[in-house]
Amino acid sequence: FGSIGRGVKVLTPDYRVAFTMLGIGLYLHKVARCTLMGLGFTFLGLFLVLQTSRLRFRFSNDSLDVLRVSGLADSGEEQQPGDAEGAPGAARNAIGPWKYSSVVSWDLFWPGFPVIAYFMENQTRKAGRRHIFFVIADGKQMYSQMHKHFGAADAARAGKPPRPTVEEWDNLRPLSPRGFKRLVGVTKDVLMRFESKVQVRERLASAKARLLQQQMPFDAEALVKDARKMWAAVVEGVQQVVVKWAGRSKG
Repeated sequence: FGSIGRGVKVLTPDYRVAFTMLGIGLYLHKVARCTLMGLGFTFLGLFLVLQTSRLRFRFSNDSLDVLRVSGLADSGEEQQPGDAEGAPGAARNAIGPWKYSSVVSWDLFWPGFPVIAYFMENQTRKAGRRHIFFVIADGKQMYSQMHKHFGAADAARAGKPPRPTVEEWDNLRPLSPRGFKRLVGVTKDVLMRFESKVQVRERLASAKARLLQQQMPFDAEALVKDARKMWAAVVEGVQQVVVKWAGRSKG
């Protein structure tokens, strides 16, 4: 795995994201007793284990495609670059390819701690199509190849901080001093933005005040109504954050 020469690189599979999701699911199901959420994470983890074992990301001289391979021993090296799905003589099926010149934006969250990556290309349709996926290959290799081949799409990041270089990857790992500081900063930033959108503290304080003002017996209908309002506000806040992120990624 890793490289097959002639400017073609097949990324090494990485099971860390898959096993992490599986571990979270088992913990939620067995320890925290959150059955539905635990089952959701468990099935996601199993799905990612399967996908990691059967898919290989391949960066060739002018395009990216995703190979479907036939087992752990199959690295995808036998298939020649450009053998797309259905092509005569193709050794195995491939998803894609997408020309590097068609990529208009891309990102990987987060350098040093890779979980999710995406890129948008206008080869599939004029308006552009976004591909979002879990990092089921070696994150550093993927980041390096995206940096190398999708670099022209960085023009879309005008006004935004430059991406970390590949050489900074090891210093951005969560267990390194700089990486841990960055992780704490990103987490705080996300939580503060979410709290400001949803106004959780104000709503909880308001609900507590109303609860203290209630006389026995409690007005159950009023409490349910307040809980529904708070939940609707939380959902709306999450949707706003997602829409805002999607708008930024287009830019």
